[in-house]
Amino acid sequence: MRSISFIFLVVVFSAVATAKSGAWSPGYYELVSDRYDQSVEDGFFIIRGIVANTTSQQAIPQSTITNVKATHSCQTDVNGLFNLKIPVADTLVYCYAPGYDEVLIQGPFKNKHVVTVKVFLEEAVAVVFKPVIYAYNAGGNIHLRLKPRGTLTFTYPETATGDWDVRCNEDGTLTSAADGKNYPYLFWEGEQPGLKVAAVNGNIEGYLVKTDTCISFLENTLAAYGLNERETADFITFWGPKMIEKEFAFVQFLTTEQYGCTIASLDIEPQPESLLRLYLYLVPLAGEELPFDIKTPQIEPFNRNGFTVVEWGGSVLSPVINFN
Repeated sequence: MRSISFIFLVVVFSAVATAKSGAWSPGYYELVSDRYDQSVEDGFFIIRGIVANTTSQQAIPQSTITNVKATHSCQTDVNGLFNLKIPVADTLVYCYAPGYDEVLIQGPFKNKHVVTVKVFLEEAVAVVFKPVIYAYNAGGNIHLRLKPRGTLTFTYPETATGDWDVRCNEDGTLTSAADGKNYPYLFWEGEQPGLKVAAVNGNIEGYLVKTDTCISFLENTLAAYGLNERETADFITFWGPKMIEKEFAFVQFLTTEQYGCTIASLDIEPQPESLLRLYLYLVPLAGEELPFDIKTPQIEPFNRNGFTVVEWGGSVLSPVINFN
């Protein structure tokens, strides 16, 4: 297990010194007290308190509290409580937990003081980017019903219910029964809280990619999973620019069963003979070290037989890497 080295993406929320009249806001902290304590070591202060969920107000165990350089850090106990000694020269304290946006506690802090706070974390909401659905060789009309695990925010062709009725054409386009127009694919986007890098039986599968090689990586990997040239080109032109924003990226793909359980179910009538759903988790990284070991996935070949449906989409996850 190697230590992680990266730059935090900081989401700064409003800090309040007193309770907000019972109104809960996303990601904030309350300053309960700040008092001098002679027993505190000179050159340090102590920060202590509790970390809880903004919505349920339940304690969040195993939250991390740390200074910027991560030289002084701790985790909350089963009751969400923490107690940490930090050099008074530090003026920022971070609090974060798997599946939550982080909160920044701002100083300056006073020498030999004990600062007591209540920290409230909001569940992180990931954008479900551009899932697109292709259908081939149906020989007629099909009905598709999409049921996202999160919130559906946009569709094209437009549907309020997640249902589409279309005709599959020989050239791979889809004709909508609602408006008679032809579409290259069905498009949707959404939002979903709590998305995390997936671990199966304690193993995390994926790839550490140097992003200046992302085009060749994606071409080879997507072909291995079973995307054709058209689908691969659509995927790379969307995800390539997002991958190169940092020097490295951790990449994980969810395949058909995981996609359905984690992101959205997809019911199709008549049922396709071949179905491939591929969902990308992209974690931008400033350095090449990860806080866990990874295994290269064993990719099962996908064969296109008769009526075939293919879908791909993805989400960008925080570099404070969370996993199930």
